Amino acid sequence: MSTLYLCEKPSQAHDLASVIGSPVKHEDHYACGEDIVTWASGHLLELPMPDQISPELKSWNEKTLPIIPESFYWIPKPGRASIMLASIGNLLKRSDSVILATDAEPEGELIGRNILIHHRYNGELGRLWLKGLDPLSIQHSLDNVLPFADKEPLYHSAKTRAISDWLVGINATRAASLRLASPGETVPVGRVQTPTLAMVVRRDREIANFKPAPVTDIDVHVRGGDNVPLSLRLVQNVRSRLLAQADIDVIAKELTLDTNIEVTRNVSTTQPPPLFSLNSFQQRASKSWGWTADKTLKTLQRLYEHHKILSYPRTDSVVLPIEQESLIPDTFKALEVAGMGGKLPTAPVIRPTTFSAGSELAHHAIIPTTLAPNMSALSPDERRAYLTVSKSYLANLHEDSSEESITNTLKIGNHSFSTTGTRILSAGWRTVSALPPDTTPPFHQNTEVVVEKMTLAQSQTQPPERYTDGTLIGDMMNIRKFIARDDILARLPEHTSLGTESTRADVIEGLVVDGLTQRDGLYLKSTPKAHILIDFLEKAAPRIIDVAESAIWKDGLERIQKGTLSTDAFLSGIQKRVHANTHGILAGEKRIVPPEDITRGRPTKTNCPVSGLPVREVKGGWLFPGEPDAFFPKVYCGKTMSPDIYARAFSPDGTGVLDGFISAKRNPYSAALSFDTTEKRVKLVFPNDRGSRESSPCPRNHEPERTSKQNDDILL
Repeated sequence: MSTLYLCEKPSQAHDLASVIGSPVKHEDHYACGEDIVTWASGHLLELPMPDQISPELKSWNEKTLPIIPESFYWIPKPGRASIMLASIGNLLKRSDSVILATDAEPEGELIGRNILIHHRYNGELGRLWLKGLDPLSIQHSLDNVLPFADKEPLYHSAKTRAISDWLVGINATRAASLRLASPGETVPVGRVQTPTLAMVVRRDREIANFKPAPVTDIDVHVRGGDNVPLSLRLVQNVRSRLLAQADIDVIAKELTLDTNIEVTRNVSTTQPPPLFSLNSFQQRASKSWGWTADKTLKTLQRLYEHHKILSYPRTDSVVLPIEQESLIPDTFKALEVAGMGGKLPTAPVIRPTTFSAGSELAHHAIIPTTLAPNMSALSPDERRAYLTVSKSYLANLHEDSSEESITNTLKIGNHSFSTTGTRILSAGWRTVSALPPDTTPPFHQNTEVVVEKMTLAQSQTQPPERYTDGTLIGDMMNIRKFIARDDILARLPEHTSLGTESTRADVIEGLVVDGLTQRDGLYLKSTPKAHILIDFLEKAAPRIIDVAESAIWKDGLERIQKGTLSTDAFLSGIQKRVHANTHGILAGEKRIVPPEDITRGRPTKTNCPVSGLPVREVKGGWLFPGEPDAFFPKVYCGKTMSPDIYARAFSPDGTGVLDGFISAKRNPYSAALSFDTTEKRVKLVFPNDRGSRESSPCPRNHEPERTSKQNDDILL
């Protein structure tokens, strides 16, 4: 009996084959005795683009919108993917059973099942649920192969997500581009990217419209026994910090009163911070080291795939399955090799907040594996990330820490002045990292003090900070504060988020690549293009930029995973929303692009006859700023065209007769060109027998090519 293990990527197949045993490498698989381990390379199949469904949909025309196919299907991706797909098909024919070993998540389920469906495989099936690529984790998964049907809801969820993003992205992008873009330009709109962009735009608006207010903090400086100095600050709420001079004078007069220090003590215990999920580590890396979310993910992915010393990083979990408890001794041995032997706990603490039932978890928190690291083989960034994750793991196996918080309070008249400090009573988990300094105030209960002086600290209220990758991810992870309607909040889970753990980095990076945001050091700043888009959508289709809308959709996808909602019911609602959004966008006012604002493409030495500004070279053609709604292709009716030729077409007499045009039957012919200001296009001009002229457009479609890009979370 031959079993085929289908992995998601080559490195995963290599690790799995090594554990199965006796692997022999072939071009497209590993032979492990009678068994075979092969791999895909991410998605090998994709949803077709509109023009692949019908040639009539190649043109970006509002008459064809919205595009709602009667059914959806997956087709092989071109190039290398098609070759890999055929190779897997040949291996399937040699196999008696298949164990699906793609990533343990909805997208991995979609990748694997689409391949099996494409090849109409109907043999015996199982599901390998890999949570790590170290040998122990792989062996544990091999010993506990799941029934194939167990993960079918994940497939339905991922399939529904892909179709929904196609419907939203294709239609909204085409509609918005027809209203806001110059010819050939694409204005990307997507289910997750656009609400995320709206968050950045609104934050930038807050900063731009912020009006600072004066703030006054009052400190009193006292001395107690043994001439010990101490400064205490006036306790006040935000409103009282806006003090008038009369208020300050009253406080100054009260300072002549005798007074004693009052001391409040509070002892508490503190558990270690939770283990890292991908997004919490991205927030930490952004704040501590200034890393982008994309760089953080790639660093963790390399530690997982290449070095195999971290567990699967694309996880939203911060807990561990119970079976991980048995791996603690082996993990400690690996951390000793990493130089962390002095930080190991004598007796590991097993907290219920750290360890949970493994059967409930798709992936556990990011932790070090049992594989001893070769620290010299790690880059500085990889070493920093590995040690940070390892310290988090060790901290969660130490005792709680114990602290004493001490507050010194000085009451003068109707006002209180205070200062607070903390001292560590029992370090516990804090021994893993540097202990905080002792900041205990010096005085005890009823210490008599002499008030020496009062000082004022004048400042102004500050605007909110611009988003960084980390703070934007933080808000994407918890969007309830952006949802005003109580009825919507009531139907959403407590931790309502925008996007998924594994795709937020792609969404943020996509905003930069599409020119909707730009990086300013650590910060993200929205561009004028972004403001135009969000301003338009706020009026034309506000639900597209509403985080509540995306949150409701995400909740629906999670319900499909749990089997409590059908795909058909979900897609029915999506289609209704797509109709409403598309009609709203197309009803919006078309943007008139001022010639001087056009910066797309590269300026040439030819000037536009209408605006006097340089003609710009864009993909596949030329853009005349004075006629931004027209497109001038580089090849027109088989003839290569320069911007100089097109510039002559604006004259009343056109270009004069030009040679070199090629007919559909490959015959050469001559004609003049003339620009039609009504139809906003160039036409061929032919003399007739009476000396007059007739004109017609080139019979071929020369509409500028536009593309829609797709990634794991969003179709742009």
